Amino acid sequence: MSRSDLYGRLVSLAERAPEGPLYRFLGQRRALTAAGLAHRAATLSGALDAAGEAVLVCTGPEEAQAVGLFGTWAAGAVAVPVYPPPPGDEGAALDTIARVARASGARRLVAPQAIGASLVAGLGARLGALAPTLVPVEAEGPPRVAAPAEDALLLYTSGSTGDPKGVVVRHAALIGNIGDLVASASPGDTARIGTWLPHAHIAGLYTRLMGVVAPAEVVVMPPAAFSRQPLSWLRMLSEHRCTFSAAPDFAYALCAAVATDADVAGLDLSAWRMAVSGGEKIRPATVDRFFARFAPAGVRLEILRPYYGMTETLCTSIPQGRGPARLVVSRDALRFRRVRPPKDATDAVTFLSNGRPLGDTRVIAVQPEGRFLCQAGHVGELWTAGPATTPGYHREPALSARV
Repeated sequence: MSRSDLYGRLVSLAERAPEGPLYRFLGQRRALTAAGLAHRAATLSGALDAAGEAVLVCTGPEEAQAVGLFGTWAAGAVAVPVYPPPPGDEGAALDTIARVARASGARRLVAPQAIGASLVAGLGARLGALAPTLVPVEAEGPPRVAAPAEDALLLYTSGSTGDPKGVVVRHAALIGNIGDLVASASPGDTARIGTWLPHAHIAGLYTRLMGVVAPAEVVVMPPAAFSRQPLSWLRMLSEHRCTFSAAPDFAYALCAAVATDADVAGLDLSAWRMAVSGGEKIRPATVDRFFARFAPAGVRLEILRPYYGMTETLCTSIPQGRGPARLVVSRDALRFRRVRPPKDATDAVTFLSNGRPLGDTRVIAVQPEGRFLCQAGHVGELWTAGPATTPGYHREPALSARV
């Protein structure tokens, strides 16, 4: 019987294209195939035995994360991705992981053997008997899978101070929303994905999971590599002929600022067909600088796709044509929540369109004070509903009732 979750998608892909490259991690000589990942996930599931539970998955952005996530899903459990402690800041990071473990109720921790013992010791000092037990991501039990859980992920969007809140993300929401995104693109736009986005954040997870839903080959670069050398992102896209990549506005701005003529001359970005921007305010000036700077490398403005979304709604909207529309309005009028033409150039402010809602997602603009629909030309609060919207926050019924 076929499964309807993300692990089921992996198994189906492994049956159709067992030796096709699924994940290619920079610095590793061999790609991880769908069949190889499905087998490792099943053997980790056999060692995990955590059906229906929340499981912490604490790995770096490399192969171990893919095995940890899909092994957790094969076990019928819910994955709770967290970042491993960085060297020199173990205490603060362990405090955060402990808060997430307490909030999620996770009693098992999937992590590489090399860091697992120190993680468990640190969490034990903070949580006592409630500390999760370690299941090394390298563990191999008899291949075994359990019935899939409805929920795929608990994503904790805050928690460095205070109580973290876990957003529930379901398998069906991820599969459906990614499918809608792929359907909105032109054929070939999502054939090969390049990503450096943080792997315990929704955007990083989303781009990685496109591999089994689209399906596509996903080339993964560590976020730290981008932090050290921003242009390593574009070199990855150039070398691997990636057709799809996403990043926040600051990444585009940083690349445009640091690139020299020699850097641009060494790039071939002509294969890039879908450049997604989001996660923060998208500045038209950034867009203009980036696409002008890298035009000699083959980048075209029409590939830009500014999206709107958040952890609670996944990808709500994205342009489905070629390039985003622009709207120029009055800066002064916006102060009074009105949309008016600018009086002059000094009053003008430009916005990029986030396109139309994806799939069956519905979006309305509401005056939150009175909870009535905005009139044309008024600025309100966006309310969304649809199959990609979260059912709520884990163990937070009062907060969930407001979603």
